[in-house]
Amino acid sequence: YYPIIHRPTFNCETVSLPLLLVIFLFGSLGCAPTDFTLSARKFFDVAEEYIFDHPTMQQLHHGYTNWAVSEAQIEVLQAALIIEIVQNGTNNVETRRRLRTRRHPRYIAALKSCGLFQAAGEVLEQTLESGQSKWKSFVSKEVRKRLAVWAFVMDSCFAAMFNSCPLTAIAELKVASPCCDEVFEAETAAEYEMIDCPESSHQTVLEFTKDLLRDTWIDDIHKPPTAMHLMVTILALQSLTMTSRYSCLLQDTEGAILRAADRWEDLWHTVTEENRPEEPPLQGFVRHSKELSWFVRKLVHAGNLEVPNCRYTQVEPTDNIQDFHDFLCKYK
Repeated sequence: YYPIIHRPTFNCETVSLPLLLVIFLFGSLGCAPTDFTLSARKFFDVAEEYIFDHPTMQQLHHGYTNWAVSEAQIEVLQAALIIEIVQNGTNNVETRRRLRTRRHPRYIAALKSCGLFQAAGEVLEQTLESGQSKWKSFVSKEVRKRLAVWAFVMDSCFAAMFNSCPLTAIAELKVASPCCDEVFEAETAAEYEMIDCPESSHQTVLEFTKDLLRDTWIDDIHKPPTAMHLMVTILALQSLTMTSRYSCLLQDTEGAILRAADRWEDLWHTVTEENRPEEPPLQGFVRHSKELSWFVRKLVHAGNLEVPNCRYTQVEPTDNIQDFHDFLCKYK
């Protein structure tokens, strides 16, 4: 579940070809294993090359932009993120090495060059066409925010899986938190106007992570964030832990990270206990957030040690997911 596509306004007849192609290929992963769906997987490598060689990716990667990113360019960036997710799911060391060393660094560079990790609203106000409706303006800003946040999520996940240093620092993620899904999935402008839910009712992930890491913490002044917000925050702590390992600072930062993880777990219990039976169940990465917290703790405790026969404890990137699996099995 990767909520970066605005389904109510998605039109297969007008959307850019890279995004249409990758949506089709992503959908094939969830279909029954027929000859047609299995055959679609033969196009994964071709689609990856097509998307990353697209003129938009070339332009953004080399920084030829003034942050006035068009909707068509955003669709290519959405396609690039989705094909990374699709390709990472293939159990192929060569493919994962290509993602780690070539595709993902290029993708993050493209996002940074067009300012998507910055305060999206401030940049976008200067780029939206005049006369655009409030709803369309909201959708444009929200898609950009979600793309930035989920790119940060995947960067943290890639760092953990590949045992590498993240390419995006927490301090770079300055966008406001995504709105609740109910607002984002409104079918029409009228429905959007009727929903009483602020576009961003919580702190940014950057601000919230800073608060978790502070020496002082007052529960009463922190409004319980959403489960999605907490998932991104624990991944921010995961990125911080990986960065500390690679910077030889884990011994100096482990106390603050573990204390932040304790505070995070208290908030997670509060949010999940309030998730009533009639509400939709947690989806995708969000429902595994508690396991991500466990991993952060184990990484802090074991991150300074080089354990024999455990490749992952060496501070050196790997393209074999078996190394990550062995670490999890050893410390579970």
